[in-house]
Amino acid sequence: MKAAKDGLNIKLFYSTPDCYLKAVKDANPTLPTKQDDFFPYASDPTAYWTGYFTSRPTTKYFERQGNGYLQMVKHLQVMANLEQHNEFVLNELKSAMGVMQHHDAITGTEKQHVAHDYERLLNSAIEDATIIARQAFNKFAQDDASEPPLFAYERCRLNESSCAVSETTNQFVVTIYNPLAWDTKEPIRIPVKFGKYEVFAPNAEKIDSQLVDIPEAVKNIPT
Repeated sequence: MKAAKDGLNIKLFYSTPDCYLKAVKDANPTLPTKQDDFFPYASDPTAYWTGYFTSRPTTKYFERQGNGYLQMVKHLQVMANLEQHNEFVLNELKSAMGVMQHHDAITGTEKQHVAHDYERLLNSAIEDATIIARQAFNKFAQDDASEPPLFAYERCRLNESSCAVSETTNQFVVTIYNPLAWDTKEPIRIPVKFGKYEVFAPNAEKIDSQLVDIPEAVKNIPT
């Protein structure tokens, strides 16, 4: 600081955020009001980057689901006291979630073939992580994860509104896991094929439910 003071016509001194904010306030600057786009960047004449907050919404939702699965299997691994060899599966999902934080992944600004690879990577990691869920749920049910499983556990691909079990089975059990540290209340949406269902809690108490039909506009989308 002394060298800068001696050689340059500037004043340097150690400061704090409080000092800086006081100086800004004392200067009473006129601040402009910005009403147009906050990110008016285009890499090509018709390629504007302003949509990355909402682009590829299914990928954004898939990433959020991936974090939910990661927190769930971490908890289940500990609560069920499963074998440590599951660490490889956990690390695979952690790695995939880390990749999804890339500024061209979660934003949706990547090229299409890259988006496909991101989704392949995360889908594979989540699918492998369901091994931990299967082991944990069966251990809770019979106190021994090495015993033949009492039931199968399959995940629903809700980011694409697809669930093979609920769409092909008349009767099935839904496992809902809250990875948060607090209670939440929110509707559970599950894709189904048939027109009438009754939903029951584990204590056989009937739960309110309703069927929401797919809009005709969605049905008419070419596949």
